Amino acid sequence: MQAEAQKIQVAMSHLMAEDFDECEKEVSRVNLRVLPNEFQAIGYCLRGISRANLGKGVEAIEDLKQAERVMPSLPLAQAGFTLAYFIEGDYEKAIQHGRTYVDQVGSDGIVNVLVGRCLIALDKYDEAAVEFRRALDDDTQNAETLDLLRQCLPKGKKSELGDRLMAMRDPEGSITLLVDQAKDDNDAEAVEAYTLAFAKKFPNNVIVRRKAIETHIRNNNLADAKKLLVEALRDASLEDQRKTINEVLYSFIEADEEEAIYAVTPAPLRREVFDDIATDFDEMIWV
Repeated sequence: MQAEAQKIQVAMSHLMAEDFDECEKEVSRVNLRVLPNEFQAIGYCLRGISRANLGKGVEAIEDLKQAERVMPSLPLAQAGFTLAYFIEGDYEKAIQHGRTYVDQVGSDGIVNVLVGRCLIALDKYDEAAVEFRRALDDDTQNAETLDLLRQCLPKGKKSELGDRLMAMRDPEGSITLLVDQAKDDNDAEAVEAYTLAFAKKFPNNVIVRRKAIETHIRNNNLADAKKLLVEALRDASLEDQRKTINEVLYSFIEADEEEAIYAVTPAPLRREVFDDIATDFDEMIWV
């Protein structure tokens, strides 16, 4: 029996390492019925959670039901059911088990996210946002969860995204991904929340300066956009100047401010940047 119990410990280490295939195999080598109820239940849970992560939802649910028969209301089983029913698309049952788990042990970021995803699938965005906020309170560093929260927030209610970003230990490591995801969804309000909050703390970051300039132009804050562009160009290498001009050029043109951007473009870059669109300008600009 001791050897069987040791296999359960090995399986646990595989699960913690997210080696789900090996965890499933290790538990399957164990004669669970010779173990005390607690070890049996844990073994079934480990295999069930591994199978859920491997996309074997039906088999996972059977394992977790076995765990529940041996040891009713085991929190680990409730967490496993949440994942397994989510995998199977039974979102109501997943939510039920996820909330039971949280009632038993308290908020848990992973389970909160799963419940939130289920609520999104059911078009319950306000409730989903609550779950994602709880997950972020548990783990402030998770950019994926922050993006899920963004997807749930209605227009006019996205300013908290900037605060959540700046609560991260390394917002510089996440902002580009988060802004790109928001831009892919045409979520200008979220882009603004991220970039303006970030620019307050990291005003010299080249990438964020570009995005903040675009945000100011979009909001018709042209004076702020010009000021930020001048600062960005002043502190940048020639290559970064080129990238900055090219990224914000058409935003200025669309705002009928082509002369303004031409005036601040460093002389070595003017012909290179503007030659292709010279016909769009009044001839006086080239004097």
